[in-house]
Amino acid sequence: MRLQTASGTASAGIGNNITVNGQSSNTDSKLDTVGNGFIPKYQNSNPAGSGYSVDTGFKVGSPEGIELQWVTADAASEIDWSGVPQMTLNGSSTFNGQFPGGYKRLVSFIQVLPIKNTASLSIPLSGFRLEFSDTHISNFDLPAIAMETKLTSGPSIRLEYDSFFQTLGLQWRSDLLTITLRSDSLDLGGAKAIMLGLGLRKNF
Repeated sequence: MRLQTASGTASAGIGNNITVNGQSSNTDSKLDTVGNGFIPKYQNSNPAGSGYSVDTGFKVGSPEGIELQWVTADAASEIDWSGVPQMTLNGSSTFNGQFPGGYKRLVSFIQVLPIKNTASLSIPLSGFRLEFSDTHISNFDLPAIAMETKLTSGPSIRLEYDSFFQTLGLQWRSDLLTITLRSDSLDLGGAKAIMLGLGLRKNF
């Protein structure tokens, strides 16, 4: 998780005299960076966080098997972070101005996760289900289309395409285990990003 801000001003006077002022702030939770090796204060840092998140939703269906679902993820959330490295630089081109300057420290802050709303429509067809969905996060919409079929042995196979990031996902799911593979290319060797997920679930 990274937070970064930057601001600055520039002014021109008579002739070629130009004054520039700038400031940037960077908060980074990465545990191992090149800069951290030169800063003893960071070498023993171990960012930690704890918090909660609440999801809500509902699903309705018709006798023909058509299902409409709405899920609000992170409807309420709060994560308390501590020990996160922060570096701030500032400086000026004025006479005797110091550039760069600033400080390095460990900070604590509270993070609220963005609310994610997902609406989906699932339609049964011959031998499989066709699903259309859209997830809204902040100012972005992430539409997707998926096909899912249930094997005779019990598990189900799901194929999904995300048109925003242009990724293709393949999921194998049983009553207990879920395995997910997602990539931005059918050529896994040349893919820019590959995600492999493993999940366990238990119904009570």
